[in-house]
Amino acid sequence: MLGFQPDAPNKMLYVDPALPDWMPELTVRDLRVASITFDIRFARKGEVTEFEVTKGPKDVVVRRTMTEWTEALRKDREAEAADKIKRRAELVA
Repeated sequence: MLGFQPDAPNKMLYVDPALPDWMPELTVRDLRVASITFDIRFARKGEVTEFEVTKGPKDVVVRRTMTEWTEALRKDREAEAADKIKRRAELVA
């Protein structure tokens, strides 16, 4: 519904909100990502759900589709797997 995609190491919060018709607005309070605390208000405007950071730094909350998030995670996992293989090969050699 809110599509939270926390990135604590980089102190970022990505969101991809889509409130249902029966919920015109929602406020999340005291959401923590790393050492940062946020209050975020989500509101439907027609077919789009907009958001406003009402507490905390506004520039670290960014809209990003879940598809982009999934692709970024896949690439990170592939890189981690390649690093493990490389380290094992170095231990054997």
